[in-house]
Amino acid sequence: SNNNIANINDKLLEGLEKLEILELQHNNLARLWKRANPSGPVDFLKGLSHLHILNLESNGFDEIPAEVFKGLSELKSIDLGLNNLNIFPLSVFDDQASLKSLNLQKNLITSVEKDVFGPAFRNLSNLDMSFNPFDCTCESIAWFVNWINSTHTNISDLSSHYLCNTPPQYHGFPVMLFDISACKDSAPFELFFIINTSILLIFIFTVLLIHFEGWRISFYWNVSVHRVLGFK
Repeated sequence: SNNNIANINDKLLEGLEKLEILELQHNNLARLWKRANPSGPVDFLKGLSHLHILNLESNGFDEIPAEVFKGLSELKSIDLGLNNLNIFPLSVFDDQASLKSLNLQKNLITSVEKDVFGPAFRNLSNLDMSFNPFDCTCESIAWFVNWINSTHTNISDLSSHYLCNTPPQYHGFPVMLFDISACKDSAPFELFFIINTSILLIFIFTVLLIHFEGWRISFYWNVSVHRVLGFK
């Protein structure tokens, strides 16, 4: 840690399958996880199947590859605090059912959804996602609010360090107090809207099809009917 490391070869840690603790905090490793790299993100954690503690705090990461923790099923602690992470791929924590501690404080996280964080939160003892700019809308944090209000996981300073950033009417409002009852009530209306929109689109498509291709449809229909009835 604290070495200003900016580059790691994807084979540098090869052969260290028994490594249990890796601390690379306060370096400059952000470039390694960039999708824009000529060969894609550098998977420098590959093969560390017995890793228990991983500290990558304060490295400037603003992207995280979907497969970065794949195979690291023994991880007990992940620290990605003080980075610039915003969007997490759906499968990024799929192998982290054994995780006990997760630190994501002071990133740029706006949304906490079950499909992304559910596997990581399953057996957590400690969570730190403080000082993130949460988007207090049903789509972004309804599941998270329900989880933090029912979990036994230790989450420090919930009322003061987990605040809404957007939308404007909720700015500075505690995330834990966001009213999710409105989210549940809106579900039937959303389904109704989707069904009605689909019917309308099908109707418009049918009208346009008949308008522009009606003669062709009529012709082939008559041909088919005549063939069925035995006419030439």
